[in-house]
Formats: sequence, structure tokens, C-alpha cells
Amino acid sequence: MYKLGLARCSLLLMVAVSLVGIACHSEAYAANNRTGKTIPGIEDTYKLGAGDQIRVIVFGEEDLSGEFTVDASGDVSLPLVGQVLARGLSLRAFEAVVEKKLNDGYLKKPRVNAEVVSFRPFYVVGEVNKSGEYPYVAGMNLIKAIAMAEGFTYRANQKKIHVTRARTGARITVRVGDDVSIFPEDVIEVPERYF
Repeated sequence: MYKLGLARCSLLLMVAVSLVGIACHSEAYAANNRTGKTIPGIEDTYKLGAGDQIRVIVFGEEDLSGEFTVDASGDVSLPLVGQVLARGLSLRAFEAVVEKKLNDGYLKKPRVNAEVVSFRPFYVVGEVNKSGEYPYVAGMNLIKAIAMAEGFTYRANQKKIHVTRARTGARITVRVGDDVSIFPEDVIEVPERYF
């Protein structure tokens, strides 16, 4: 009898905690929508490109969901709708394009969610212990990129590091202490010092 009462109390406590959590989440969501402010994340700023692998979820349609790769031409081949241009689009813009295509005679009010499963790589060459191609992760910066390449060699010129931006083709020169963001397909070149 005592165990049954304890079990009921535990169950009621869990339900109450769940309801409080749902209410707090709903209030935060409503407040965000009232102010119109959202915190920009990678889904708003990251631009898709060839080599990105994305997971597309069409709610209620498992046959249309799955993981897909952005091909060399910048397209993603999706079931039912075929080729969808993804290159240069943010995740949210890509979701909107897919929803529009699905809404054109295939589904009523489709809801689509997309996320990047694996990003295009970036490259580190020159006077580092392990030159090569490295998988991009959100929030990548110069220090983390050099760490992934196992640090500098003793000959590295840490005051003059070149970063070539894949998006623009621009080549910038930075120092180790500079807070420089690294993006997919960027090339980091660490030159040799001469003294």
C-alpha cells in the first residue's frame, strides 16, 4: 500500500515538472514571436555548397525524408520533386524552396526541416605538423584549425598566416592571436620563417 502511494506521488511529481517545462517553453516561444527577434544561428548564416551532406525531414512523410548530398552543380536530388538548387542558400531558404515544390501538387501544407550532417572541409597547408583537409565544425576559428593540424612546426611564421576565402577568393594575412573565423573550403597557409 505504501509503495503504491509512493509510485503515485512520483508520477504526479513527474507530470507536474513536465507541465512546468512545457509552459516555460511556450512562454519563451511566444515572447520571441511577439518581439520578432530570433537569435541567428548557423541555419540562417551558413550557405550550402557542393559536398555538404544534409538531412531533410518532411514531417509525416518518411519516404521523402533522408540524407542527401549537394552535388557538384549545387543541386540536391530529392524524391518526388527531383533536383532542387541548394548552392548559396541558407538552410531556412532551402527548406522554403522544398516546401514550395512539395506544395505544388504533391502535398498539402508540407513542413520541411533541414540540417547539415557534415560540412565541406577546410584546408591547412605549410608549416604545421599535419597538413591536410579537415572537417568543418560550426564556430571554427584560426586557433582551432591550427590545433586540428597538430600545431605549428618550429619553422612556422606565426606572424604572417594567409587565409584564402573560398566564398570570395580574397586572401587575407593574419597573426595567430587574431580572432579569425574559418569557413568551409577556406585554405590556411602557414609560411616558413627565414630566421
